[in-house]
Amino acid sequence: MATAISAVRGTRDPREAGSAGTRCAVGGVLGVELRQVPLAAPCSQSDGRPADDPSKLHRVPAGNLVYANGCLAVADRQTLSVFVPPRLLLTKRKAEAERQPNSAAVLLQLARAQADAAQPQEALQTLQRVEGILGRKPKTSAMKKLLAQALTVKQHVLLLLAQRAVGTKRWQDAEEAFQQAATIPLPPRYRLHALLRAAQIWQDAGRRDRVQTIWELIQTEENLHTIPVIDRQGRPTSVVAHFEAPRRRVRDAPAPPLRAQLNETPSLPLSRTWHVRLDCDERLLGGWRTWDPELLLTGSSDGRINCRLRSSGVIHWTYRLPFAPCWAGCYRDTILAAGAEGVACLGCKNGQLLWHFPAPVTGRYPCASKDAVRVVLDPQPPKPLSAFRLVAGRLFFLQGQQRLFALNAATGAVLWERWAPDGPLHLPFPQGYFSTCYHVGAETVLLQTSGQHWLLDAATGQLLHKDADGRDLWQRPPLKLEEHTLCVVPDTRHVVLLDARTGQCLWRHRLPGITTGSGERPSVLGRGHLLLCVQPTNIGYFVQRLDCASGKALWPRPQLLNVKTVDSAAWDFDTAAVYTIEDDLLTARSLVDGAIRWRRKLPAAGGRVRCIGDYLAVWPQAFGTEMRFRFRSFLGTVQWDLGPLLAPEAVFPLSCHDPKTGQLVQRLNFRIASPIKTALAKQRLQEEGDQIWIVRTSSLLASEDGPVIHLDTPQPFVALGGDVWGLGALEADKTGSRP
Repeated sequence: MATAISAVRGTRDPREAGSAGTRCAVGGVLGVELRQVPLAAPCSQSDGRPADDPSKLHRVPAGNLVYANGCLAVADRQTLSVFVPPRLLLTKRKAEAERQPNSAAVLLQLARAQADAAQPQEALQTLQRVEGILGRKPKTSAMKKLLAQALTVKQHVLLLLAQRAVGTKRWQDAEEAFQQAATIPLPPRYRLHALLRAAQIWQDAGRRDRVQTIWELIQTEENLHTIPVIDRQGRPTSVVAHFEAPRRRVRDAPAPPLRAQLNETPSLPLSRTWHVRLDCDERLLGGWRTWDPELLLTGSSDGRINCRLRSSGVIHWTYRLPFAPCWAGCYRDTILAAGAEGVACLGCKNGQLLWHFPAPVTGRYPCASKDAVRVVLDPQPPKPLSAFRLVAGRLFFLQGQQRLFALNAATGAVLWERWAPDGPLHLPFPQGYFSTCYHVGAETVLLQTSGQHWLLDAATGQLLHKDADGRDLWQRPPLKLEEHTLCVVPDTRHVVLLDARTGQCLWRHRLPGITTGSGERPSVLGRGHLLLCVQPTNIGYFVQRLDCASGKALWPRPQLLNVKTVDSAAWDFDTAAVYTIEDDLLTARSLVDGAIRWRRKLPAAGGRVRCIGDYLAVWPQAFGTEMRFRFRSFLGTVQWDLGPLLAPEAVFPLSCHDPKTGQLVQRLNFRIASPIKTALAKQRLQEEGDQIWIVRTSSLLASEDGPVIHLDTPQPFVALGGDVWGLGALEADKTGSRP
């Protein structure tokens, strides 16, 4: 399937589009015509999933497919294309070579046909002529490209000769052919490809001593250790891990973290214990709720990660990663740092690099599909990693929103990976994409793709349950109520409770009103036996409490909120009331009937409230009512969000209130003296489809999402812009009184 010998081109009428067309089987691959996009897609015959290498049919157009005697014919109403293997064109290539004996391109085509026709010696002689011709010509980019293609074909022919020699037990000839294939002047990934191919052939022949020799050779060449490779299942791995696996026999079962997170929080009044100013490009990393309670982790765009002590704010150690970190989490006595280009594991004590997992690459794989490990010979730029979750010793993340990975947090080994349905086919968004709002538990993973949601086994990735869902991707993650129940909002009219172990629907609540809906999805808030639902309508937002057992409304009537927009993530609750900020009023509503218990006026509208121990913490919002505008640039669409741009020496208030009465107990004022910060990220929005650049500018930008205020911890801290303050309980004096 290499050359089109006949093609009649025409113009495709888009009105002929449909869902799927004809199909044919080639080996273990099923070729399916997709009429929505102009291509033919390869799928596995065994399970119907897209083939691990979408490039197998990357030049085949859409149309009626017929395969016979090694030839593939594709036809639609205007075009007929026939693809044949190079060996069937051997006579034609010989005639062309006789007419143009000094053409390197023509001779290269002849060498490919000879190699495919099982004439390796003739192919090597032809390739030698190609190298001689190219050696006498100027070293232009075209000549260099042609020479690289000739050397690649030569390596392929030598590997075929070596395999044939092993089959006839001519060990010395095989060894010489392998050595020649590995020493061809090509990039290092081709040398590794030759060595791994030799190791597989020796392994199949039962010559384990030769395999050990190759492994020892690979160990001595460090430039081969970082080259991307994949195993038989298409999972990315490292060549070192592949050869060491039989020795180590390390189980990938996760273990509980060494140090449990403490729930003790300092009591009021609070005081500042230390203050540090970060560098201009330094900001707190995401995932701070999974950090060790004694550490504070920051990073910068040049790959630097700083580990600070939360007791003093001083830098404990610094390490420069091969990528820019944006997220970090702690597991046992290690730190997992992750970014768009990879994941790394560092020791908590000294910052020593324990393992590194680069973002997996894709490309056209070698033909040896039975090899235990394969090299990606033509790697494409890897898609970015995002949506990191660290649960029960496993690190989960998405790549390009199309592929879900699960890594062992201790070793960095890939436990399993899952493509979204039609993910490798690169269909228009959201088809073939996962939602970044997914839930990971110790036992299962719940995530949604366009039209359905999946429940996967967290340890193996096995599909436990799937069900129909909305076409639009989830904008909020599933809400965990109890240990084995998850609440999701599939559309604008329903709230659903799912069993986290089986994926079965426990109940489905339909929101009241048919013509009053605003078109916005409802939001849910809760934990344990408490579930609150916020329903958007054309006259405002209503909040209602639902019974977690049946999904029925518990309050006599829903309560209308005095707000223009709702962010339920800015609310909090305890056993007696739910606390909201409605306009410029801090409001407490009873959980019994939703009635207002008390209200307190705030200095400004909007903000966030959190229940911390025996008090309520309230602070202004960083993004919400800011200015937002979009424009097009040479980089693509740009959305610029302008948060609070405070004047020098401005004050950020953090107020603490009594949850029973709303009375102000303490107010902490933090003076902002650091310069304005800007964060740049590329995201895919539901309404856009394509990725756009998100630029955020604010005086409060301590992380990519805004300020970080972490109070429910033994050593709380507040990060605003480039300033970080440590907090602690105000100690009593010797007489027992407080100042």
